[in-house]
Amino acid sequence: MRRVKIPTDPFKLEQYRKVELLKMRHRAVPCDPNDKVTSVPITERLHIEVRVEDKSVAERLPQAFWFRKTVGVGKALDLLMLQLKLLASCSMYKVTPEGEEERVLLANDRPLVEQVEDGCTVILQAV
Repeated sequence: MRRVKIPTDPFKLEQYRKVELLKMRHRAVPCDPNDKVTSVPITERLHIEVRVEDKSVAERLPQAFWFRKTVGVGKALDLLMLQLKLLASCSMYKVTPEGEEERVLLANDRPLVEQVEDGCTVILQAV
């Protein structure tokens, strides 16, 4: 896979992020099997990229999913475990935009939209 050099110019960086978000929206699939692409308007969706860090599962490429903006973190975690066929219990972390090293544990009792932005990357880590 070809690595793309991320621009350092603030204007070009903002354009790059917008294009990457559009690409993610295009390849994202509904995480909830009850949701259909035509049943939920784009303004009611939250798109995230999911990476799995689990020793028992082979390394997976990040996958893009979308959720309804009303879904809670606990429900989103259950749906992701179902979609990704994970057996162990997991915790969900948000990767901060500043760097891959800094992670924030998401609270399961709060809505997902309050804790992550559209286009954000989250990590599922086995507990």
